[in-house]
Amino acid sequence: MVDDFIRKYIDARIALERARVEAERVVAPVVQAGNALHDWQDVNVTNLDLPFAEGTRRTINGDAFWPALREIGEALSNWHAAGECLNAAWQAIPVADRESLQPPPVDSPTQASQRRQPFR
Repeated sequence: MVDDFIRKYIDARIALERARVEAERVVAPVVQAGNALHDWQDVNVTNLDLPFAEGTRRTINGDAFWPALREIGEALSNWHAAGECLNAAWQAIPVADRESLQPPPVDSPTQASQRRQPFR
């Protein structure tokens, strides 16, 4: 019985890692563009047949992979759902049997929401 709970927990950890990798892949270009746009007055977008302003220090590649908002939403939703499954699997394991296991990672959705900082 405990072995089943442990197997579910291990599977849930693997699923969370896969969801994290996919979420990072999808959001990375948006985060990079957002960082560049922090000082938007100094940014050009390349590869879009638009006039290029001389003297700008940053560029955003218009040919880069740009995820649709739905794809971002799905990746984030999958990550959160995987975190919920991981936490449920962890809670299902008797406390005495958790000693030989790594606890859920500190960057899991539940942990991340507790550290959340407001958007600026």
